[in-house]
Amino acid sequence: MLELLFLLLPFTVAYGWVMGKHSAKKELQQKQDSMNKAFTSSVTLLLKNKEEQALESLIQYLDDNPQSIESYMTMAQVFRKKGEIDKAISIHEGLLKAEHVELTSFEKEVIDLELAQDFMSAGMLERALKPLLSLLSTEQADTSLAMVLHIYEQTREWQAGIDAYLSVSSSLISKKNRELICHFYCELADSSENIKVKKQAYKRALKVNTKSIRAMVSLAKLYLILNQKQQSRELVVQALE
Repeated sequence: MLELLFLLLPFTVAYGWVMGKHSAKKELQQKQDSMNKAFTSSVTLLLKNKEEQALESLIQYLDDNPQSIESYMTMAQVFRKKGEIDKAISIHEGLLKAEHVELTSFEKEVIDLELAQDFMSAGMLERALKPLLSLLSTEQADTSLAMVLHIYEQTREWQAGIDAYLSVSSSLISKKNRELICHFYCELADSSENIKVKKQAYKRALKVNTKSIRAMVSLAKLYLILNQKQQSRELVVQALE
């Protein structure tokens, strides 16, 4: 863990080039020592599982030293990878709650995305959805959509996943997410007893992913039931090709 601290502490060195005189450098060194002490204090509290105290210390430290955001982001990722999700959540929530930290829209989006990942790693899917859904209209839309669809896939909420997909600008959606939402349409069709709903859902699945074998075969079977043999044959041939 000492290695972690050494990696994360040197975030104040940028001040050095500003100060030219010996007295100024001495003052800067004292300031750096104070900042490093405060940083180390909040880290120590986290390591001792004192999340509430650590959060207060972290927020106070960030208010005084907003340039340390990247260091905390790195630390949070390390904690999450180690399975210490509560610590990662404390850090990300602290970053968002610090009153005097001026975050850009992009920085806030990235932190929200990381916080959602924390909640997902902890199995708190409902809490993860809130920040993710708010990101569907941002630059993080496709990444957020992938995480949203992963959640709805686990909870088998096919229509909710489709609604989330439809709320995102088409130009921002990746091929991978289109292929995944195609299966959502197929699942929705499979679970419906209404022939009209099933047919419409399979067609929409094919519109999203024209090469979906699952959608082709499912719709071909449905056409057979409806005695529409020509349409069924065309889809089977298309699937075989």
